[in-house]
Amino acid sequence: MVVPLAAGSGIDVLGRIFAPRLSELLGQQVIVENVGGAGGMTGAFRVAKAAPDGYQFVLGGTGTHAHSQTLFKHPLYNAATRLRTGRANCGTTDRANCA
Repeated sequence: MVVPLAAGSGIDVLGRIFAPRLSELLGQQVIVENVGGAGGMTGAFRVAKAAPDGYQFVLGGTGTHAHSQTLFKHPLYNAATRLRTGRANCGTTDRANCA
């Protein structure tokens, strides 16, 4: 799980609370990786350019999915096409929905 903000932030704490339960549900270890910078765009970009195999997902919010797309003239990624939002089917065989 890529957390696009610094360690100790609210979203980081949330990710660390979610990680153990996600590990149980997915049947494999979920590791929280903090990739801060550019208001969350750096971490979200890492997931956006990753292969859509379900092994990387971003715990983002309005900063990574909306603000970055409107405040920057040339954002690093297009959140509408490169990031899937909402509930992902990470526990099924359709792992492409997780990236």
